[in-house]
Amino acid sequence: MLNSNLFLSISRALQDNELSINALHRALQGEGFKLHKLEVRGYLRALEDFGQVEERAVPPAKVFRLKQKKTESLYDIIGKHIKRVADEKEEGELTIDVIGVLMKRPVFREELRKCGVNTVHIKRGGKKDEELRSILNRNGYGIPEGDICYECETPYKIAEVLGSMIADMMNIKVISTKTKQKKLDEV
Repeated sequence: MLNSNLFLSISRALQDNELSINALHRALQGEGFKLHKLEVRGYLRALEDFGQVEERAVPPAKVFRLKQKKTESLYDIIGKHIKRVADEKEEGELTIDVIGVLMKRPVFREELRKCGVNTVHIKRGGKKDEELRSILNRNGYGIPEGDICYECETPYKIAEVLGSMIADMMNIKVISTKTKQKKLDEV
């Protein structure tokens, strides 16, 4: 189990700096930790395995820094999973349905653009809802004036997209039962 006090001290030390094991060892000793340099190295290796820090070679030493986590927006995640499930012609309609079901409201063209969806293939009629647009903009959505929004019509492949999103976010490996196991004499 990782020591949370030690982790917080390492995080503070690496917040704005890249430090070698020696420099980090000195910083930790200054905070009252009595560790050998090999223990610090082992702890850094564990943090690296957990994805918290990353190592970079700066000869003759190696320096460590906090790993920058790329945060994806909901639109990025939806767009990525829509592209797995739908072809280019149906991705617009499916994106409207997925966002509509998740947000329980109409979906603006700008939101489709944020998902990376080509709006040329959308077949359903749009409407202008300035009241909804202004409410969303007060909450930081950035919907342009006069943008058209679309209503969710039929949730037809939504379950597949949502299942894919949840599996990806929770690092679940999806095992398909649609493939048949082959015997050695069939290969």
